Amino acid sequence: MRFLLLQGLETLSLRVQRTVDNALALAEWLEAHPLVDEVYYPGLKSSPYYGNAVKYLRRNGFGGVLSFTIKGIKRMQPSLWIV
Repeated sequence: MRFLLLQGLETLSLRVQRTVDNALALAEWLEAHPLVDEVYYPGLKSSPYYGNAVKYLRRNGFGGVLSFTIKGIKRMQPSLWIV
């Protein structure tokens, strides 16, 4: 059990860095895709939060979470989410 814990901790930084690299690559690919309207990822230079991301997040990367919208699909109104 201890071995697995130590092995997991030793490789954690590598796995996180791979996640960050993949998220940035995916965000750049989505941004160039013709059917994608907007990509929300602080690591993109087109992001309004890029300056803050570089200032505060650059040491460990920009994170592994992103979102995007597809052209032609209307956003749901918040009132429709309430069940």
